[in-house]
Amino acid sequence: MEDTHDNYVICRGYDPRIKKFFDYVEGDPDKLGIPVAKPWSNRTAGAYTVGQIFPAVIPLTKIGQTPGVRDPGEDEEDPLLGQPADLDEEVGILYTDEAVEADRKVVNWLLLEGGGEGSTKFAKLDATLNAGSSCEASIWSGDPLADSGDNVTVNDWLLGGGESLASGTKVVIEFISGKWYVTQASCSV
Repeated sequence: MEDTHDNYVICRGYDPRIKKFFDYVEGDPDKLGIPVAKPWSNRTAGAYTVGQIFPAVIPLTKIGQTPGVRDPGEDEEDPLLGQPADLDEEVGILYTDEAVEADRKVVNWLLLEGGGEGSTKFAKLDATLNAGSSCEASIWSGDPLADSGDNVTVNDWLLGGGESLASGTKVVIEFISGKWYVTQASCSV
């Protein structure tokens, strides 16, 4: 399933406790997949692509078998996308986003990711990136590298004042604290 939720992703997965695969097929009520929480640093829609493989665990926390989520309250925007602002902030149970409350499920699983595959990608800038700003970029993947059709907003991490990278520049981007940053760029001669 495409990554459309901020705090979790629906996965095809294997549960070793009951020795069973859980498939996902859109629209099939018998193949619902497994909702799996994203690590705190990747809690934003679009952080994962179909086909990526990660191990997951069921964490035992103070609030039960759920990785939890920050609850911003009804009147507050959630700029942290489910991440607590600090260690003292209250964390609640993470549920799926179904429109009907009775259909929501507790998200028990948590992806294990430590800066490996998925948090670093190759891309090509779709516009000029100026120091301290952001622009759109096309994700490139495969062998040989080719445009995957996925686009993301990338932010400057490496440019000094007055510098810029031209549209079309090949870059390496990293997902840090909920945003994509350009951390390396091809040299122009």
